Amino acid sequence: MPIYEFACGACGARFEELTRADETPPCPSCGARDGVERQISMPAPTPKIGLRGRDARRSEAQRYDKRERAREAKSATRKDA
Repeated sequence: MPIYEFACGACGARFEELTRADETPPCPSCGARDGVERQISMPAPTPKIGLRGRDARRSEAQRYDKRERAREAKSATRKDA
C-alpha cells in the first residue's frame, strides 16, 4: 500500500496516510471523513550517487592523465639515473 498525502477541507489539516488507492481515511485532527481530499505530491527525487555522463568521463580522463604523468615522471627519473 502506498503512502498518500491528504488535506482536510473542514479543519485545513494536511496529513499522510498508508491506505489503499480506493480508500479515504478520516482526518486525524477532527475525525471528518467528508471533505478529505487526496493531494498530488511530488515523487522523491532519484538519488545521485557518484558522477554520471560527461562529468564521469571527464573525471576518469583527469585520473588517467595524472597516472600517465606519474608514470612518465618515474620513467624519466630512471633514465636520468
